[in-house]
Parts: sequence; C-alpha cells; structure tokens
Amino acid sequence: MPIELPGASAIERLPWFVRALLGCCTAALAISLTYATHPLRAFPLLLAFPTVVLSSWFLGMWGGIACALTAVILVHAFLTRAQFRVFCGERQRGNAHGGVPRGVHRPGLVHTPPGRSAY
Repeated sequence: MPIELPGASAIERLPWFVRALLGCCTAALAISLTYATHPLRAFPLLLAFPTVVLSSWFLGMWGGIACALTAVILVHAFLTRAQFRVFCGERQRGNAHGGVPRGVHRPGLVHTPPGRSAY
C-alpha cells in the first residue's frame, strides 16, 4: 500500500487554521533539526529561511505567516539566546548587583546617596 501525498489543490482546500498549524509544525521541525545538529547551531537561520519560503509556497499565506512567526520565536528561545550571554569576569562581593554594600567604604570609591550624582 503506497502512501500518497496530497497535491497542491488538496492543500489549498484545507481551512486556513489547518495550513497555519502545518506551518507551525514545519518550523518546529526545522528548528529542532538545527538544534539537534551541533554544527548547524552556528547558523541558526540556515534551515529556517528555506522552511518559511517553502511553507509560503505550498501552504499559502497563513501557513507562511505561522511558519515565520514560529521560527522567529523558536530561534530566539533555543538558538540565539545562548550566544548573547557574556562572561564579564569574577563578580565582586557585595549586593546582588555586584556593587558595594551599604556602610562599606573602599578607598578610591566615591559614595553618593541614592538620587544624587557624583559630579
């Protein structure tokens, strides 16, 4: 029993929300392949762009829009967020923001009350 893929006319007859859901699924598949293949992580949009173009071609406007939005969200969430984390060296002792705790005076540092400028 061979499996027959639906033709373009059959896909055009699907409701818009079904085509949008198929677009979301194709974007999720492309981003998961990019995430699973370690060398592709350096190029997060390598599979996303062709996926959006092909989804727009075969699934129509709603499928392409849903695919593009899903790809943008997933690329940001899984692939590019880790690239923007920067290690800034050792944290200084102090409060949660790395500053000097209140009441501690270190030579060379000018202590200004909150709301006032040092200049």
